[in-house]
Amino acid sequence: MLTDNAKELSLEEMDALVTGMSPKERNHFKHMVSVLATSFGDKDAQIIVVHGNNKTSVMEIMAINANDESALELLDSAAEYMEFVSERDTPPREQFN
Repeated sequence: MLTDNAKELSLEEMDALVTGMSPKERNHFKHMVSVLATSFGDKDAQIIVVHGNNKTSVMEIMAINANDESALELLDSAAEYMEFVSERDTPPREQFN
């Protein structure tokens, strides 16, 4: 699902971005790219990438091996997981006083 305003980076632009990353950021980026790349060959793997921009309030959702329905299911599962993690890390209400 590419939008009409999708921008591809040149190799020089990509190199400049990666070079400017910290080692920790580069490792995270390398892992993300590896997962994305291998998912194209694994038809059982589904990936949803949500990209948002706080400044423009623009959001883009990109999917690999997922139609609209399965993408929605995956997003719902992710939202439930994030809610669970958030609640798990929140102290009991009695401790708010």
